[in-house]
Amino acid sequence: MNSARYRASEGGHSQRLDDELVVLDVNRGVYFALNPVGAVIWDSLCAGVSAADVPAKVVERFDVTVSVATRETSSFIEELLSAGLLVPVSPEAPQK
Repeated sequence: MNSARYRASEGGHSQRLDDELVVLDVNRGVYFALNPVGAVIWDSLCAGVSAADVPAKVVERFDVTVSVATRETSSFIEELLSAGLLVPVSPEAPQK
């Protein structure tokens, strides 16, 4: 995993509802409900934590290995980028 940093896209807004985080894409009028693990990943990325450091945040909160957290974080970042909810803010980030 690289040291890329991301931020929410211009149309992406999030709101916490109980144990979930709901991310609304106002440009497309759709929303995404994130489970607690997804919420930690989203919150970490939006707080400026690098992609390389996010798995450690997941491991701190959940009973999961670093290997699994790294794989799941990487996969989820790809999903968020493909959905247009995240955009890169550093040169190391892959452009979608």
